[in-house]
Amino acid sequence: MMMKQNNKQKRILNFMQELSWVTENYKDISLKDVFRQLQDTNDSGMTAGKLKADTKYLVGVLPTIFQDKELFPKKEDILEFAKQELGIELNMQAKRSKIEYIGSILCKVSNENSGKLEQLVETLDMFLNNESKMAELKRHRQEPNFSWNETIAKLRYF
Repeated sequence: MMMKQNNKQKRILNFMQELSWVTENYKDISLKDVFRQLQDTNDSGMTAGKLKADTKYLVGVLPTIFQDKELFPKKEDILEFAKQELGIELNMQAKRSKIEYIGSILCKVSNENSGKLEQLVETLDMFLNNESKMAELKRHRQEPNFSWNETIAKLRYF
């Protein structure tokens, strides 16, 4: 029993010593800073700054991707992608041009506060930086029962 007590006391002293080193090393960070950082983190664990960066990335990249005629031959294809991957539904009956739909999607993405954007950014980045993955995506796009969700999920892991 006495041996256990001494061991625990030693561990407590070691803990206090290490805690003092940590607090000394990070003395420029206050508990208020920590609290603000935690407040800025949304439910998915993504900080507000990261979410803003992902939104800017998508607003910059999506127009280029949407204009790829192999991936999006018709405006309906853009609307389907927006619905499945971005969670954005636009009225197909509005009879807008392809460019008008792209603009609407970009406006909605720029106001998005979803953690889902991070995953989409990673996926698009993977396709844009890997020619063979992009070629494979375009091949799948030609299949009769093509699904963005299924294809992206399949290509993300292979």
